[in-house]
Amino acid sequence: MVRDAVRFLDRAIRPEWVVLELGSGASTAWFAARAKSVLSFENDPAWHHRVSAPANCRIELASLEDTLLRVQGMPDDSFDLVVVDSNEEPGIGRVDFARAAASKVRHGGLLVFDDLDREEHPAGDSLFADWEAHRFIGIKGQPLTTLETSIFRRT
Repeated sequence: MVRDAVRFLDRAIRPEWVVLELGSGASTAWFAARAKSVLSFENDPAWHHRVSAPANCRIELASLEDTLLRVQGMPDDSFDLVVVDSNEEPGIGRVDFARAAASKVRHGGLLVFDDLDREEHPAGDSLFADWEAHRFIGIKGQPLTTLETSIFRRT
């Protein structure tokens, strides 16, 4: 995520929040330090092994297909924050996860869609046309690339 999006989230997250993270990493412990609990799904076994899970965090190893099915089966309005920053494969991408997770965000909660500006995410914006949008553009990665992290508040 780009730096300004992280700053926004640092101010927004409340200690009582419940977080769903689709794609684990350094952000997993960061979210866990600020929220009541984090449920994170990771599809890469090697990465799953490397990511640390604090006591209030559960990181589940699951294929992208299984993760999508699990998210679709979760009750609506279950999470204060959903983070879509997963790997992608043909037929299952971040737009699919965002579509499945949108109803899982409580009213007033947030959905983070990292790298929404990528050309493989053309339908991402239309999913959140009636949500309050915050867009953060910054530089990240090696090589340096300009990317966008979009944060949507369910109104």
